[in-house]
Amino acid sequence: MCGRLALFSDPVALARHFGLAEVPTLAPRWNVAPRQRLCIVRHDETRDAPLAEEVEWGLLPAWADPAKPGPRPINARSESAASKPMFRDAWRRRRCLVPADGWYEWTEGAGGRDPWFFTLPDGTPLGLAGLWAAWRGPDGALVESAAILTRVADPGLAEIHDRMPALVDPADYAAWLDPAQPGESLILDPGLARQVRARRVSRRVNSASHEGPDLLETPVEPAT
Repeated sequence: MCGRLALFSDPVALARHFGLAEVPTLAPRWNVAPRQRLCIVRHDETRDAPLAEEVEWGLLPAWADPAKPGPRPINARSESAASKPMFRDAWRRRRCLVPADGWYEWTEGAGGRDPWFFTLPDGTPLGLAGLWAAWRGPDGALVESAAILTRVADPGLAEIHDRMPALVDPADYAAWLDPAQPGESLILDPGLARQVRARRVSRRVNSASHEGPDLLETPVEPAT
């Protein structure tokens, strides 16, 4: 799964990497959590280039009951999303990329949970495969939201967690965002996942209220 991520790259660099129509206005984040604002890159029919916008993290499909919208999944299994009622419409028409400098997973350590940060060694931003939806409330208010697609973890990362975000190779960004293109082959190939590395970081990440670059500091091991 993917339940926490970071996005702190310079917006100009992000615009260049994702081929955006505009430079996004984004505050750097080191601890983005579910139900918070999540940056996505999606196709814009009025332009020749995609746009980056912020939506809620936790998919709320257009058909959800206005009286009781129900669950808000933050992840969707890439192996089955195309056939699941919750995700299939978004899979067909509303695929997106979720820019991230990395994501977090946890293992059990002495005295608590140890967070690990997954990222590319050279610091290149990642494009996580995602789905987005637009829901309109009874008062007419529009809620746009997204979920991150996951897949079986690459063997080099599976010791920490058996699932990981489905990554899209930069060469495939345009194809992934194009609903006319098949998507499965673009995200189930391990490819880019083999380059990802994980390192242990500060336990301050464990609280979603904590923010700042110090969250990525390597913990100091106690003297023995």
